[in-house]
Amino acid sequence: MSLLLFLQLALICLIVGEWLFVSTHRLYLEDRTDDASQGTAWEHFVAENGFIVPKIITRDDARFTFHLDLYTSSVLHVRATPDGPAACEVYLVKNGARTLLLQASLSGPFSASALVPSGPVDVEIVNHGVITWSDLRVVTRFRVLPELLAFAILFLFTCRFKRDTPLPAAPIQFALALASICVTFVLIELGMRTVNEKLPFSVADSRHDLGVFRLDPRWQFSTRYKKRMRPNSNTYTQWNYGDLVTTAAIPAEASSPTVNRFPISTDSEGFRNPVTRERIAVAALGDSFTDGLIVPREQTWPAQLEKILGTPVQNYGTAGFGPQQERYVLEDFAIHHHPKVVVIAFFAGNDIFDAESFAKFQQSPTDSAEIPGWKIKKVVMRYQTFYPYTLSSMALQGVWRRDVQTADQTLQPAPAAAAASLPDSASQPRAYFNRGMFHFPVHGQEMSVAIMPAYLRTLNYSREWFAARPGWELTRRTYLEIKQTAAQNGATLVVMFIPFKSQVFLPLLQRAFSSGDLNRDFRFYFRENQSDANVAVMAKNRLAQNELMRTFCEDNGLPFLDLTPAIQQQIEQGNNLYFPDDAHWNAAGHAFAAQELAAFLKQHKIEYSLP
Repeated sequence: MSLLLFLQLALICLIVGEWLFVSTHRLYLEDRTDDASQGTAWEHFVAENGFIVPKIITRDDARFTFHLDLYTSSVLHVRATPDGPAACEVYLVKNGARTLLLQASLSGPFSASALVPSGPVDVEIVNHGVITWSDLRVVTRFRVLPELLAFAILFLFTCRFKRDTPLPAAPIQFALALASICVTFVLIELGMRTVNEKLPFSVADSRHDLGVFRLDPRWQFSTRYKKRMRPNSNTYTQWNYGDLVTTAAIPAEASSPTVNRFPISTDSEGFRNPVTRERIAVAALGDSFTDGLIVPREQTWPAQLEKILGTPVQNYGTAGFGPQQERYVLEDFAIHHHPKVVVIAFFAGNDIFDAESFAKFQQSPTDSAEIPGWKIKKVVMRYQTFYPYTLSSMALQGVWRRDVQTADQTLQPAPAAAAASLPDSASQPRAYFNRGMFHFPVHGQEMSVAIMPAYLRTLNYSREWFAARPGWELTRRTYLEIKQTAAQNGATLVVMFIPFKSQVFLPLLQRAFSSGDLNRDFRFYFRENQSDANVAVMAKNRLAQNELMRTFCEDNGLPFLDLTPAIQQQIEQGNNLYFPDDAHWNAAGHAFAAQELAAFLKQHKIEYSLP
């Protein structure tokens, strides 16, 4: 009797274990095995209903293939949303045979699933028209029919023998203990799901890789600004990898993590200043290059400019802002503090595109308020999605961190050992490309840089292309309105042009690598559309936006500071002003921008001193 009961308990544990170990394998464009030569496809991650959803957008009769090696039969889940009339087919290729799994003509959202056999297979997806594929994934099948049959047989035997033999105590006690543990875990899970929005933000952050989204409490949404920082917030931030890793442009293995932890606070107006001052000399408007959320506040260029000029400089930058939001900031906040100078930091990477997206938001705040996400874990076991696993992982990580801190404090390397770990000075760095990270020598020292694909693609566009964009018309019109507002209040508007990373690094990369090698390496960034990799076109258009903005400023009497040549010169001297795995400036970049702006104001005799 005891044996029968223990066997039944073992089968129950086996069934529960198989259920917990059901795996989800998401299909990302980086894993496609075709040559990406047909059609266009690109991928991004969006927050929807509290979760991050991977989305692949395809057009031009795109065709893409994924190779899978499944240890058990699984189910392919497909969710497609067309933009206009469209159609799609999904094929399974196994042992040279091509079988149609799904086929549909699309006029609206479409969801379906199909069985995929175990072993090596290829899943080929073909689209006609423009289609958004949401969370393409393969989920292993939960099949427990043999275990259930065995349990039923053992249960019948137990019922038959129970008439003559009393139930033994040991299996019953074990079953009760197991049931208590299960009930406890279920109650924890249900309780934490019920109060999910009220849990500490650290819990949601620990479920970051699972795609659990929770609005950062430092930010708030509004119909006027879309998203901006909350006033009077006082928190900490920590990041180990730059945005090129967190957005999946390059793998984490291509970079070296560094722990960056510092306080993030805002003033009563919701900007990154110690206090809100009654009177300021300079108002700094801009986006993430101005608020500088990846460096301590005192290292941002507005704070550095204040030290150089010796007069109050207020930081009104906010990550994600474009020209229209910067105009609102001037009207709602900055101008009321009577600045002598208003500086707009124009970022060539996305300001024109941000102007267009914000215009769409203003027309339909609900429909266009898409929240960007991040790359989530590719393979997830079901047990990893439950809160008890999250809490136990957080506890173990806390113990690990304490052990590491103790080791760091007690096991400092001896000077001789530290010297021995330094690279051989006789070895010369060489130029090579490794999974998205360029490494090349500059004055005998190795410089490392990875590039944001979206910004690199911008180099394909000419001055005429930008001039014809609705975003350029919105930008120039908004800047003229800002100029008028500033002039009416006795302030001078200065436009400071901030280049994106590939604008200043392209000449160095062209000297370190051949055109053929660069075209090949750039295809890593353009895995979804390799026709975009054309170094000759990029070099020709490298300064397209610089020339467009310079002409606009000259025609309208606006002082214009283009940081591109000065930053390029610094990099060519071996001074990297950007984080290797991030699109933004490091502390040296912010300091250099402040120095250049201060010199520009003095050279052009722009009055910034307060009476």
